[in-house]
Amino acid sequence: MGTGTLYRHFKALGASKGALSLEAVNDARQQLLNDGRFISDLKHHIAAALLDDLSQIKALRSAISVTLEELMADEALPAIYKARAIAALATSINLSQKALRTTLEMDNQPVEQESLPNLFISELTLEDIDIMCN
Repeated sequence: MGTGTLYRHFKALGASKGALSLEAVNDARQQLLNDGRFISDLKHHIAAALLDDLSQIKALRSAISVTLEELMADEALPAIYKARAIAALATSINLSQKALRTTLEMDNQPVEQESLPNLFISELTLEDIDIMCN
């Protein structure tokens, strides 16, 4: 179809090129949300991505553990190389912990106020001091 034909169709329908109305976008979004299969597929893909991230983190931590054991057992390796390797492994552990926290959104969890203990501050009386000393 030629550009002239498209232009005539757009003009006849009152549509401008490249413009989407907010109403059309909202209608399309609502149709997707109302589609149960779409939501089910979306949940499945999110769960699969989370499980994949968690399995990669577990494999990485396992590899770090094995590497550390072999490193410490190697008596022929100079101390300077062991220190560098330990620093690199510590960085790897830090990165894997950040990846885990990001994957599980642990830092975005609201703090439950009910689980926090109450702190009461009061002046000690002479009787309180005597009880503590005896």
